[in-house]
Amino acid sequence: MKGQNYNFQKVDKRLITNSNDLKFLECLKEEIRTCKSFKFVIAFIKYSGLQLIIEALNQCNEKGIKGEIITSNYLYSTQPYAIKQLMEFKNIDVKIVDVNEFSGGLHAKSYYFEHENNVSIYVGSNNLSKAGLKENTEWILHNFVDMNSEISKRFIYEFEQLRDLSQIMEEDEIENEDEAIEVYEEERENWLDYSANPFSKEYEDKIKYHHYSNRYSSFTDTL
Repeated sequence: MKGQNYNFQKVDKRLITNSNDLKFLECLKEEIRTCKSFKFVIAFIKYSGLQLIIEALNQCNEKGIKGEIITSNYLYSTQPYAIKQLMEFKNIDVKIVDVNEFSGGLHAKSYYFEHENNVSIYVGSNNLSKAGLKENTEWILHNFVDMNSEISKRFIYEFEQLRDLSQIMEEDEIENEDEAIEVYEEERENWLDYSANPFSKEYEDKIKYHHYSNRYSSFTDTL
């Protein structure tokens, strides 16, 4: 870390903004390397960001450190090939939440790391992308708290609620992760086509087929 030598387990609270003195990327890599387990809820996962932490994730895999990552089909901004690469890690469980299961999208960016007797929690605006990790001006608040603290318990509770909504594979009777990715890719292509052609009946029919008629039909009907 340029110009600084942080002890990540002794900083109780701080705001990280991707300024020159400290990038969130450096915090993330160090946390992944030193934690006992981790949980991420990330709105958008990009291949560019994943490559920046791939070495740290490989080290986690070698140590058998378990991780859980939740993303969603919100705006289909998460890139399928990034999910595919994450799913190659045997120690990481990846879930995709269908945002149609609840009101609104999934726009959270949060990172939870279990250490010995304590947890390190980051909540802010940083997606897992090259820009979000080290280029954009982002605000993310870091708290290092007791494992039994209220904020830690609330994080786990909310995480489990989201995990319960990640039923794409079960609801669509999809039998394996490869097929789940195929479904996501097809839906993503339809969404991108629809975004480019919002008045097209052909693409509206595709959206209806993939369970998105309520949100997008009501929108186009008012235009």
